[in-house]
Amino acid sequence: MPPLLVVLIYPDAFIRGLDYAGLSCFILMIFLPPLMAWRSRYHVKLTQPLYQVRGGKILLTALLIVAAVMISFGIKTTFFPALSNRWLLPMILGILSVLAGIHLQARSKESNARKNIHLPNTANP
Repeated sequence: MPPLLVVLIYPDAFIRGLDYAGLSCFILMIFLPPLMAWRSRYHVKLTQPLYQVRGGKILLTALLIVAAVMISFGIKTTFFPALSNRWLLPMILGILSVLAGIHLQARSKESNARKNIHLPNTANP
């Protein structure tokens, strides 16, 4: 009977609980791994030459920044639901993915130009 009373009194209790659990899981699974890698590589010097993900400080910094931004959105939507804009985070992620795609496309053109590979122009037959 008590769960039924809780749901009748506060119908959004389960969803709010999922918000809190999701935020803590996001911190544990997205924010802490790059932080631990940074600490082990650059503070404790535990590098193993057998396996290390490429990217170095730049990749770890980018991961930490993205994780911090997403955690801030999670905190805002969890603790301040009236202030949340559910469309803002997907819009920012979409813009970042488009910019990353443009950057990768420019780098591939640059790499092809260095190799002197001329791709056929399909726009003008």
